Amino acid sequence: MARTPDHESRTSGSVARAEMAPRTKHRSSFGAVASAVILSISLVGCGIGGVMLGEATSAEVTKHARWSYAGKDGPDRWAELDPHWSACSNGRTQSPIDIAPAKLLKAEWLEELRFAYKDTKKLEVLNNGHTIQATPERGNWLNYDKVWYELKQWHFHSPSEHTLVGMNTDMEVHFVHAADANRLAVIGVMLKIGPDNPILDQFWDSMPAEEGKKGEWSGGFSILDALPDNRTFYTYKGSLTTPPCSETVTWIVMKEPVTISKSQVEKFKGLFKGNTNRPVQPLYGRVISESVPGGMDGGHGSGAADAHGAEPAAGAKPAAVAADSYGAAPAGAAAPAPSAPAAAAAPKY
Repeated sequence: MARTPDHESRTSGSVARAEMAPRTKHRSSFGAVASAVILSISLVGCGIGGVMLGEATSAEVTKHARWSYAGKDGPDRWAELDPHWSACSNGRTQSPIDIAPAKLLKAEWLEELRFAYKDTKKLEVLNNGHTIQATPERGNWLNYDKVWYELKQWHFHSPSEHTLVGMNTDMEVHFVHAADANRLAVIGVMLKIGPDNPILDQFWDSMPAEEGKKGEWSGGFSILDALPDNRTFYTYKGSLTTPPCSETVTWIVMKEPVTISKSQVEKFKGLFKGNTNRPVQPLYGRVISESVPGGMDGGHGSGAADAHGAEPAAGAKPAAVAADSYGAAPAGAAAPAPSAPAAAAAPKY
């Protein structure tokens, strides 16, 4: 979690290739509303909790059944609680999963993660009854596999949801990103008992004790510092880990854990009754790919088209090069000036 020597190169060069900026697809008004409702419901689940995308999120969720991590409303019963949650039982690409060496495919072709995160000055900290969710200001971006995803929030589970060779860690944090209603990318970071976590210390005292209550935090820290220094990862196709268990998630689970103190874990667990994790789900033949250092880009590089690129400026527009549906420049197009997506270019829900 500490600032590393190459931190500045990771942040100031976070995203080049503005030709890869996300493009808003044209939709009918019905399609736009339907997508907004789907994404609202999805993000309130998984502990991918209540992201306010418009005003509909909380209202939409209250129409659905209550669920829990144990008892008659627990994971084994989720599909029975609401007809929209059938994937929780019938899905074939459900999350979380166990990650074990025998299941891994070393994938030299995987691209490095590319971040355009800015320093956070304000957080909304929500207790949604299942987890604590921190929502930053808009304008933080992840580029993976030529798709731009905007960071919506991060939240916590205790113990971890993913397991490593059958073993949970003490907690897990999920950084939830969305490209549109059907494309989410979630970065999972394992937390294990060790030294105090200085990033969590920034807002841990702002966690509301009562369900539905929000806290506000002001200060300043780098979200990128919340990730491990080693940016290699495991990735697979999966789902939300809470109802409606939608199978729309590209999971990126960092290989290196970060530390959290025992007192920090106990403070979180004291807010909830029992564990806040879904049991691991069957793999059903899915491939878990393992990235290698340097990835497809072979390191951090330099120049406008390097692995990380330039920070997006507020209100910046993509370069005047037509982009395809995945944000990549058309073949043969000249490389644009280094700019990247900004809030104005964000997908419309």
